[in-house]
Amino acid sequence: MLTFTNTKKYFSLTVAFLTSVLASCAQYTAQMQKDALANQKIAETTEAKWASCEDAPVEIEFKNRDIKINADGTYEEVKEIQHKILNESGKGKLSSYQIFYFENTSELSIVEAKTIHEGKEYLVTSSMIEDKPVASTCQGFAQIRQVLIAFPHVEIGAKLYVKYLTKKTKTEVPNHFNTEYSYGRYDYLSKSHIKISSALPLHMVVNDPENVLKITKDSENNCRVLTIDLAKPIYRAVAEHKGFIDRKQYTWVSISTATSWSALAKKLAPKFVQTMNQNLPDIFTAIVNLTKQEQEEVIQINRVTSLLREKIRYMSDLRTLEGHYFPRDLATIADSQFGDCKDFSVATAAMLKNLGYKVQGACVMSSDSMPIVDALPTLKNFNHCIIKVTGKQGKIYWIDPTHDVSMAQGIFSNIAGKMALVLDDKQPNCYETIPTIDPKNSKEIRIQKLTIQDNNVVNNTGTLNCIGEKARRWTEYRLSNSDQEIKNILFDYLGDKNILEKNKHELQLPSNLDSRIVSDLTFSYNFDDDHQLAKTNFGPVIRLSSPQCWNFYRVPEDNVSSMCIGDPQTYQYERIISNMHIKNINRLNYKVDKPWCSLQRMCAYQGKDTVINDTVVIKQSIIPSKDVHTASFKAFRDDLRQNFLNAAIVLESVS
Repeated sequence: MLTFTNTKKYFSLTVAFLTSVLASCAQYTAQMQKDALANQKIAETTEAKWASCEDAPVEIEFKNRDIKINADGTYEEVKEIQHKILNESGKGKLSSYQIFYFENTSELSIVEAKTIHEGKEYLVTSSMIEDKPVASTCQGFAQIRQVLIAFPHVEIGAKLYVKYLTKKTKTEVPNHFNTEYSYGRYDYLSKSHIKISSALPLHMVVNDPENVLKITKDSENNCRVLTIDLAKPIYRAVAEHKGFIDRKQYTWVSISTATSWSALAKKLAPKFVQTMNQNLPDIFTAIVNLTKQEQEEVIQINRVTSLLREKIRYMSDLRTLEGHYFPRDLATIADSQFGDCKDFSVATAAMLKNLGYKVQGACVMSSDSMPIVDALPTLKNFNHCIIKVTGKQGKIYWIDPTHDVSMAQGIFSNIAGKMALVLDDKQPNCYETIPTIDPKNSKEIRIQKLTIQDNNVVNNTGTLNCIGEKARRWTEYRLSNSDQEIKNILFDYLGDKNILEKNKHELQLPSNLDSRIVSDLTFSYNFDDDHQLAKTNFGPVIRLSSPQCWNFYRVPEDNVSSMCIGDPQTYQYERIISNMHIKNINRLNYKVDKPWCSLQRMCAYQGKDTVINDTVVIKQSIIPSKDVHTASFKAFRDDLRQNFLNAAIVLESVS
């Protein structure tokens, strides 16, 4: 079931056809851009609460579905839905009614549409309905059609009714069906009835935290007919949404004809393996020949993916049925010089296989949300293709070759910790967890010497070392920005956007920054900051801010979302206050170790200087909402705020 959302938030229309496992190309590209920006981000304010029913813009008075699934996985679905406009926002959301479908796999026809208002019915005529192709986006070719309905009398209190028939005429994966139904996530849902009759056995997973569903099946072990009814109204939309909502907090039903992950993998693997084993086109052979001279595995893999990215640009082609799920032939990829994640993955796999590696395709959900670990074997769990590479000594590499940069020595954050379906028809345990980023390998080490000058200007000299995954964002920036722009971004980062142009004295960029391959980076800098000191009645002070954890305590009591605290990483910040022994400096020492993170501040004298060394280790990206409201977390938050985040030093030397 693929859900297309109205351009105005919350209102969604669902078209009955399978979600494309590897064809969410625009979504993936947007995620890559977001991921690149998020890489510099430490944490987001966690603030999300359930919207009240009084704020709902639209009430769905009823939503009914009748689905008949054939033995080959094709199906017909009759869907009828009636919306009631509750306020001005709802009127805006329903001002245009859109339904999308892929014309190369589906057919859609409107059976009936009308507006009911003040006891009168106003029929939608054929002139009020348009069914036409949608132009492909800049992300690639597609064959999507849009049905646009202009309902008459769209007013507050009006009811909009539509009934339509969808026929799934071709299946991307033979003899397979899967879908998922969500309840109350966008609009107030009063009634719902779903009936599914299937020639294939159905399996289901139900998540019903509100206890609102009534489900009947004709058989527990060989179900072919089932009904799902909504026993009471539900509204689970989120207001002021920031952070992540655990999907277990929503009501949903997942349905699949697959009995196991290996059964699903066997349907997808043969085409990937067949394509991977094709003869290499000349441009791929040239990449292999250039890489053979390298001995280290990480260098070899990075060389292959970086050279491929130089030759092939990102663009998808969904004009064929196979293009939704399977890669194109190697020759086609090479000749067109473009491809999507499936094409990048299979091309990389073919070259690495030629170099002696064991390579398997893999499907993954590329996102910054929490991984789906307890899911039914369905294609909805994936939107992206990567590869699993086994080195010659057995070391495993999870490679995402679609990125602009190469980083075989690390894990990209969009796939870290996610579940992957490994495309190997001979591997029984093919549903695996990709490792998370190791904070021991992803480090930012900043050593900064602060010299207080006579005019209360602070001179800052030091180095910024970015190690492992922490070097990725600067490598990505350099692909699209000049040296001067990189320096401007770095000065803003180092000086909290307070540095005047005249005070930017020096910033040395590392020579290895000019590469598509991520490697450890060292920047050196020198600047003056005339905003670094704050005036108090005890004298000037320096605040010991730590942006890596400043959002830990900004959690409203009615928050329902999980907290994002950034990718796993180690952040070390050593401040050297030159030629000063700060009085009572040992009072600022601090140490705490929690499952989510550990923090330590060590203060000491070193020669004539005072040294303040902060170390923050992010152990996991997300703190689940159930943990955020525990007494343990609240105690940690309060202690952190009082003894770490609000710390400052008065510039008074020991006499």
